[in-house]
Amino acid sequence: MSNMDELSTSLQMREMFFSVWDKRQDGVNLSLVEQQIWYVISAYSEFHYIFANPDKYMFKDTWSDDKNPFLCMGLHLGVMEQVINDSPEGIKPLYLKLCEQMKYAVKAEIAMRKVMVRFVKKTANENKPLDSRKYLLALETLLV
Repeated sequence: MSNMDELSTSLQMREMFFSVWDKRQDGVNLSLVEQQIWYVISAYSEFHYIFANPDKYMFKDTWSDDKNPFLCMGLHLGVMEQVINDSPEGIKPLYLKLCEQMKYAVKAEIAMRKVMVRFVKKTANENKPLDSRKYLLALETLLV
């Protein structure tokens, strides 16, 4: 993927988040995908100020990766997608156990997102391909 493609994809993702925020504020019914996006937006109340200022934040690119609200929310959607599709196989039952343990689905999803980020960074630093078995093992460390 070229830098221009990445930029385009990033802006499209941001536009989706802002669009869902606006629709929700206007009382417009949301599609199933938009409902998932709204669920994620609502899970990150610390980022709501961004949606009140789209002109200021639509193109802001000076966040560090761990503080980038769009990256955090996008990865959260990624975790949800993994669970819905049980891919890698076994992630869905693990998620259900985490939800039971943590009492709230959103807590489990955020914990899983953080593990995902650490795992992907570690794998990239080691210049190795992603190993779904090792990823699941990393996620299992969340279970007590």
